[in-house]
Parts: sequence; structure tokens; C-alpha cells
Amino acid sequence: MQTGPIGGTVYFKIDGAQYSVGGKFTFKPAKVSREPKVGLSGTPNYTEKPVVQQVDCELQHTADLDPMNLNDLKGVTLTFELVNGQSYLLSNAYQSGEYEVDAAEGSIPVTFVGVMTRN
Repeated sequence: MQTGPIGGTVYFKIDGAQYSVGGKFTFKPAKVSREPKVGLSGTPNYTEKPVVQQVDCELQHTADLDPMNLNDLKGVTLTFELVNGQSYLLSNAYQSGEYEVDAAEGSIPVTFVGVMTRN
């Protein structure tokens, strides 16, 4: 069993440009959602539906990040490397939903949607 850090550091890039991540970075790698169904015979089955793969992160509002440009991000490639050595790619990604700049905290919570693979 390997020991070492399992969280706390992430390196995040959009089309090769690295950005600073604040206190939140989560991602949803699942491709499907399964809901259990049990028939009258007691046999367990399930339904399966595709789900959106996405990254939810809190970007730091640094001088090199213009929040006006985030909404224009479509067809971009996101890469992120975790402290445990795993790295992922979110391709053909786009910024999804609304976002707002928290000027007091210097952060911008934003969501990206695309197709995720291990890098």
C-alpha cells in the first residue's frame, strides 16, 4: 500500500495556460448514473442514464484571469493533475451556467463540462 498525500494540491490548465485554484476543486468522472429497480419477484435491476462529466472549481481572480473571458470558453481542453499523481483531461469543454466574482475573497466559482479521460 502506497502512502503519501491524497489531496490538497491541483495543477489546472485551460488550453495549456495554468490558473490558480482556490479552496474548491471537484470533478465528476462518472459516465452513467444507475438507479436501482426491484421487480415484484425481488430481482434487483437498474436503469442507466448518461450523465454530464464536469469540473467545478474556484479560480483565484489573479491579474492574468479576466472573468469577462470565462463565458467565451467553448471547445477548450482542460488538464488537471492531482497531488496523488493522477491527471485528467476534459476535452471539448465549455463553461457552463452562470458565475460571479467574489471580490472580497478574490475568487470565481465556475463549472466546465466536457468529455473526461485519464491523461
